[in-house]
Amino acid sequence: MQGNDDNSLMERKSWLFSEITALIGNIKYAFKDRAVWKDAEMGKVMDDLESYINEFEVSPKLLDAKLSSWISDLCESYVGVMDNSGWSGNGNMLSRDISRIIYAFAKVRGMKVVYTYFNMDIYIAPELLSRVQAPALDHFEYFLLLLWLSNIVLNPFSLSTIQPEFPEQILKISYYHLENSPMGSKCQRVASLLLARLLSRPDFIQSGYLQNHFDTLVRELNSSNFYNPSFKLGHLMVINSLFKTASFSSTRPYFDLIYNEVLSADILAMKASNLTVHFDKDNVCFILKILKNLAVISVRRTERPNYLAIENIFNTLYHDIFLSNISNIDTVLREELAKTISKIIVSLDETAQNYKDQLIFYLMSQLYDLEPYSEKESVLKEKAVTANLSSELFVINSDKVSWNKCHMILLVLGYVSLLKSFPRKYIPFLLTISHNTIYFTKMRLNSSLGTQIRDSSCFILWALVRSLERSDIITIMRENPFMLETLVFDLISVVIFDDDLTIRRCGISVLQEIAGRFGTIIFDFSESKNEDPEKKGEFIVSFVEAISSKPSSLTGRFSLVYQLAEIGFDPSLFIPTLLKTINDKNSNFEKRDIAIEILDFCCKYSVSKKLLTFKLERQQEKHDIRSIANHFKTHIPHDWDNLFIYSRLIYLNKFDSGEEFYKIQSYLKHALERDDFKGDKNKTLSLMSWVKTCASHLESLDENNFWFLWPRMIDLFHTNGEQILSETLRGIFSLLSSRGVKIPSEIVHELVCILNSGDLNVASNIFYYHLLDSKHFDEIFLAMKNMENVDYLTRQNLIQCFNENIRNFKIEDKHISILLTLLDDYTTNMRGDVGSKIRLATMELLDNHADYFKAKRKELLPRLIRISGESMDILRKKALVLIFRFEPHDVTEQSDHFEKLFAFYKSNILTQFETGLQADAEIRSSHFWKGVVFTIGSPATTTSLFNESFKSLVQFLSSLDKSQLSKVFLEILRLIELPKDFKWSQLGFREQKKYLFSLNFLVHLFEANISFPNSFDYNTLYIRCYNLHINTSSESRVTPVLKIFSYLCTKDIDTTLRLKTLKRLCWISCCHKNSVFRHKAAENLFQIASNYTGSSFILHYIDGVDWSKNPTQLKNIHTQLESSFFNLVEYSCPQ
Repeated sequence: MQGNDDNSLMERKSWLFSEITALIGNIKYAFKDRAVWKDAEMGKVMDDLESYINEFEVSPKLLDAKLSSWISDLCESYVGVMDNSGWSGNGNMLSRDISRIIYAFAKVRGMKVVYTYFNMDIYIAPELLSRVQAPALDHFEYFLLLLWLSNIVLNPFSLSTIQPEFPEQILKISYYHLENSPMGSKCQRVASLLLARLLSRPDFIQSGYLQNHFDTLVRELNSSNFYNPSFKLGHLMVINSLFKTASFSSTRPYFDLIYNEVLSADILAMKASNLTVHFDKDNVCFILKILKNLAVISVRRTERPNYLAIENIFNTLYHDIFLSNISNIDTVLREELAKTISKIIVSLDETAQNYKDQLIFYLMSQLYDLEPYSEKESVLKEKAVTANLSSELFVINSDKVSWNKCHMILLVLGYVSLLKSFPRKYIPFLLTISHNTIYFTKMRLNSSLGTQIRDSSCFILWALVRSLERSDIITIMRENPFMLETLVFDLISVVIFDDDLTIRRCGISVLQEIAGRFGTIIFDFSESKNEDPEKKGEFIVSFVEAISSKPSSLTGRFSLVYQLAEIGFDPSLFIPTLLKTINDKNSNFEKRDIAIEILDFCCKYSVSKKLLTFKLERQQEKHDIRSIANHFKTHIPHDWDNLFIYSRLIYLNKFDSGEEFYKIQSYLKHALERDDFKGDKNKTLSLMSWVKTCASHLESLDENNFWFLWPRMIDLFHTNGEQILSETLRGIFSLLSSRGVKIPSEIVHELVCILNSGDLNVASNIFYYHLLDSKHFDEIFLAMKNMENVDYLTRQNLIQCFNENIRNFKIEDKHISILLTLLDDYTTNMRGDVGSKIRLATMELLDNHADYFKAKRKELLPRLIRISGESMDILRKKALVLIFRFEPHDVTEQSDHFEKLFAFYKSNILTQFETGLQADAEIRSSHFWKGVVFTIGSPATTTSLFNESFKSLVQFLSSLDKSQLSKVFLEILRLIELPKDFKWSQLGFREQKKYLFSLNFLVHLFEANISFPNSFDYNTLYIRCYNLHINTSSESRVTPVLKIFSYLCTKDIDTTLRLKTLKRLCWISCCHKNSVFRHKAAENLFQIASNYTGSSFILHYIDGVDWSKNPTQLKNIHTQLESSFFNLVEYSCPQ
């Protein structure tokens, strides 16, 4: 993913640079012309600029090419604001936004890089100091000012030359922001940097500021500030920065004070209490940093290293802080602690090599929980130099060792190795530790532990490989035969078998390093140790490609075994690991199932080419697939998992006699009668795997002994919806079909019954049994359209299963008709339009098997035309593709979906009206508009989709001649035609929505000022709208009707109709019992009046009425309102 982000950024870099430069140019000149500065516009500039800068987070160094000019321009603009605008109005906003952009650069590239480009001119220091004291600045501006000042104070001359009071003022400001900024914020961090740089200046030290700082700090810590974590954190940051900015001679006098007065109380508290509960993580991290600096400086910057101080600090870190909090210290602190200890150890490289070795051995021995100076520790120390992987002495007991301690120690060893400081004599011991921890795992309830330890083990190997030379590798291989080969195989096993993606990637990284650096040493073929370098190179390239290209799926990972065997690895090496995986009850059955197939391959692999001389330190055993199968068979009564493994092995290998099958059948019969295994996935799968094996060995069984297991098997898998159970059932059905074995009718009937009750296993696989009789086939087919009793997922799976097997059945017209009705499935539930899954599955079947539906083209096309106009993207696009497949057309490739759709309507449907195919045209046209209104008229349609569809509609209408336009509007008018003896409650949910969306569709036409044809029957529109808005309390029905009425009143149409419509609106506004409708009608009347000249009186009148009054109180208003509107319409014209 990182690589993809980097590539995308490189492609956009030039464009981003030009955009950032242009936007900063806008800012640069904004302060010169206040008219340029508009909050809305410049706010967008700032948002865009910040988003462009944030894109460089994946590769911040790319900013360096332009960063100097950008920061310089921004700083110049900031100073320009001070010079030109003062500190009010636009200047405040611009200075705030400039600070925000510099903050964004500092966040992405790092403030230590950004501040190097600040203006160092001393003349601006007083203005910056004045500004930072201004009240109510935001944190962006405080950050910029403090960072800028921290850069200016690096000037070598006395700060009092700027202003006499400058040193005191800037110290006061530094302390204020250090102690009052939000804890851990960037403002607090930059305030600590500013203060540290001030205190480390020679003139400040001579003036006693540093001494006064520590005296005051100790006094404050002995007061109530001891309990103030933000106060502590700020001053810990200062101390940590002082180690970097101040000379050793100036800080050395304060080492004891820092340890004994500043840190000791917290260290004692951490030892006595829960660290993560009572201490802030940032505080602990800075305590660790300070302890590391104290230790490293004590060794490297003194003539006589203070080893006693090193010992005390190491004991503090490891025993007082870590071991005292071992059960609750989190990963971040463990990593910080490991870095601290590793840097202390590395600091001993030049002055105390022996002491360094002792510390490293002590940490490694802690993995074995040995008492110091015990006999076992002495033996371990003696054997450590010649450690080998097979020795029991070096095995780490994962049940006894603390996992947190193990993780921290492994990290320390990894960091020391990465810094090329690990003792050569202990490398075999370290490799042994890595070998013993690379497979660490333990289940706690449903979660697997050990990921961090396995990750650290890979990290150690990666760090070692990067630090070792070829001579070191040759020495290890000579003194410790097969050690490196075994570790390489460990890593290959991690890449294949580890379930954690991060660990697999770690393993790949280490193998790539090993192959690239030392592949020619480690990999050799059996024919000669002096193998042709070119062939070795080819092998190494093939090996790296193989391990690097495997997908994350189980099948993809495990197939690496085949690929490695192809290039020269002996597959038998994987057998012990595969057996372990197969026996691991914590591994899922999918993984174990694939492992069984790979095991079968490895056991039966015949060597046909030269293999690598790649031997492991463990003793290699010969494995025979039959003996392995027999082992699992004998243990079936103890654990049904063994039945699953044995079944899979027998299925892959056609051995064992009928007698053995009878024994197992007999055992299963008694076991199933004795126990209830419902809900037990493992036993269900084991039984199904056995049935599948029996189906492949029916010649060894009496069929009665085969079928008696089926009722119980059906009962068990009906309660489990696991994918592997479904795949196993599919395999059983396919086997029986290929062998021509008919399932007894009573069993098929039971399968159909549980299918109707919603069994997904049967639904996904039943058609893989190709010998269904016509009765059961019809029953299953009817379940596909049984919306009331069969859930949508079951029906979807049935359709998909039939899609894959349709060619194996005799299909009649009645079956095709059922499939076509599925395109009308609009089932809804709390998940929404779940019927869309049925429609999509049916269209996929149509796409794959179009030849079955050609005879039903007349019934099919109207349904596809309807779906092609609906809002669901995947459905409408699929429907249009199918339309073009079934119907000849001359539609050119338009730019979007709806342009193609309206072009098809014009060329293939409107023309049918003109050529006499009236019946077909009316059906298709009706379905077309029923689909379109569900996009254009639906309130749920996205803005982009509405714009696309409505734009195409407008273009389509403008392309029609008068007769075509009249026909189209007649079809639109039919959408709101109510059936005779209409009852709204009797309409289906989708039919109700069709009327509502059609009303909205008409409103959109009026709002867009679409020209209706002269022949349009407005009177019919009024009648149909009238019928839809009466006898209802539904706002969604009444609101669009009121809008349509208001547009009718402003149209240049028959005055009688306008007056009738006005009369209805006046009645609703005054006499309707629903106050919401009265308000909406009044709003529409107001809108109507505003469209007429001379309507000011009515507008004031409507605006002054309280429409929440009851109809009785509004009776007089109704009469006057109606009269006023009639006069207005009669003597005025719409504007």
